[in-house]
Amino acid sequence: MTSELNFNFESSEVTSAKRRSFSLKEWIVLILILMTKFALPLGFACMAPFFNTVAKEKNLSISDIGQFYGIFNAVGFFAHPCSGRLVPILGTKKLFVIGTIVTGLSTIALAYGEVFTSRHVFYYYSMFLRIIQAIGNSFSEISMFVVITKNFPNQMTTALGIGATFTCIGFSIAHLLGGILFEYWGYKVPFVVFGAFLLVISLLNYIFVDEIENEKQENIIIRRLNYKSAVKLKDVWLLAISIAIAGTVLSIHDPTLPVAVEQFNLTPIEIGMFFQILGMSYALAGPFIGAVMDYRNFSTIFIIIGNIGLIISMSMFGPVIFLPFQRNLNVMRVGAAIQGLSEATVIIPCLKQMINVAVQEKKYPNDSQTGATISGIVNSFLSLGTFVGPFVATILLETFPYDVVITIFVGIISLNVS
Repeated sequence: MTSELNFNFESSEVTSAKRRSFSLKEWIVLILILMTKFALPLGFACMAPFFNTVAKEKNLSISDIGQFYGIFNAVGFFAHPCSGRLVPILGTKKLFVIGTIVTGLSTIALAYGEVFTSRHVFYYYSMFLRIIQAIGNSFSEISMFVVITKNFPNQMTTALGIGATFTCIGFSIAHLLGGILFEYWGYKVPFVVFGAFLLVISLLNYIFVDEIENEKQENIIIRRLNYKSAVKLKDVWLLAISIAIAGTVLSIHDPTLPVAVEQFNLTPIEIGMFFQILGMSYALAGPFIGAVMDYRNFSTIFIIIGNIGLIISMSMFGPVIFLPFQRNLNVMRVGAAIQGLSEATVIIPCLKQMINVAVQEKKYPNDSQTGATISGIVNSFLSLGTFVGPFVATILLETFPYDVVITIFVGIISLNVS
């Protein structure tokens, strides 16, 4: 599972004149943004319940599978700033449409990897398309941020918050629907269906989303990705490490969960339910955590509680080697719910605390530039974590059993808490 987070932190003191109703055009644009936020994870997350099975039939190792999942986030880590520099050149609308088209076509192309009998051809074909998916996703995410900031300047926080929720829902539904489509219609159908859905959305975006003027003069994206001053701020690196660890824990289940539940002979649909529990608990917890943080700054307490929750949830998945019970599906389901809640309890307060450091301690303006810069750091370190998780976990799985691997990750989280 991978996550793209966009935030803005402009003042909440909005005049009544600014609290106007959306026009029909604005409603259409907002709905299309939310549809795109929902659809993108369908394309690149739908394979988690079944890709391991097909890859093993092609004689891929578990570390090969981990590289397939990890490369998406590794490319995303570098593609976001590069994509931002294309906005003044291509324009927001064009980059937005290109991003959804590229993601849709590469998703459809993944469907035809099954025809290759050669292990190496299947591996490199899938890896290449995974890289293309990541680039297309970066184009879309960067463009959506600009579209929202330009079309909804006075409702920006609300629009971005709803967008993050739709992304979480997309991840959850992707695993479930991917498992269902694979079980009943085979390997190709999930990729073709979700890829085609993205192409339809790209057409709607082309029709209804207007080009944004004066992008070169305002240079929004370049400022959004200006990390230089932000990384020098007090405590930002420690908070970024916490976010990276949360991303690592969030992503290790994509390649490893099918291995963990092999003994239970679960169907792809049943495996997908685990991811749905995790994603939906995050989506439900996020708005609540955000509301509490707006009321009072409990950042440190929440981060500690969230990391403890991650330790508990991961221990339930293993279980860790020192717990006196065997792996149990019901315990793992509860662990998935706790993990989703804990991820939100770590990531959102880390973000809030970064803003507090920048605005309250260093007196940076509490405007869209500050919010966008912090958002860029959060996304980059989240991508870093979601790359490291599958990559390291699958390498360890080739040497150690699943419960030992989980115990190692629990130890890493414990060090972060201490």
